[in-house]
Amino acid sequence: MPDEPIPPVLLPSADSLRNDGWKPRTLPGFAGLIGPLWTRKEGSGWAYGILATHNHTNPAGVVHGGLLMSLIDHAMSTVAWEHLGRVPCVTVQLDTRFMSSAQEHQFVKASAVVERATSSLVFTRGAISIDGRDIAAASAILKVLNISSDDRDKANEYQHAAPPSRSAPDMYGHLQKLQTPR
Repeated sequence: MPDEPIPPVLLPSADSLRNDGWKPRTLPGFAGLIGPLWTRKEGSGWAYGILATHNHTNPAGVVHGGLLMSLIDHAMSTVAWEHLGRVPCVTVQLDTRFMSSAQEHQFVKASAVVERATSSLVFTRGAISIDGRDIAAASAILKVLNISSDDRDKANEYQHAAPPSRSAPDMYGHLQKLQTPR
């Protein structure tokens, strides 16, 4: 890591996050495993965050880089999904540059923007920050999926959160049907 790690701060409480406009999200599948995930509307876009716990750290005692990459990938794909009018897309390239580490007890925030979109690809960039200081920067290329409107509705349910009546394995079954354009 090029920079010194950001010193740990007191873990914000769920109440303090809610007071700052953050809302907890429960997502099915892998995205649900990296959280709990917090979301907040910021300007015309969204930000995503995770309260780093001991479960998020690697053997070196810092937040695992794979978790940070998963968080920024989720932020960039969700921003692309929304930009496309809730058309699902998948990451085909993700470039991440780490500038510092995150520690247990820190609130890690990811935000992203769409730089350009074509009929088949979306180009995004994003950042991960702690208390306004960037610790990682990323860019991604996402492939727009060409799917039926029924499968799009099912994927959109998954993107935000599975309804209580639908199990996560059922949602995976629907996602496996998604096809890319030929």
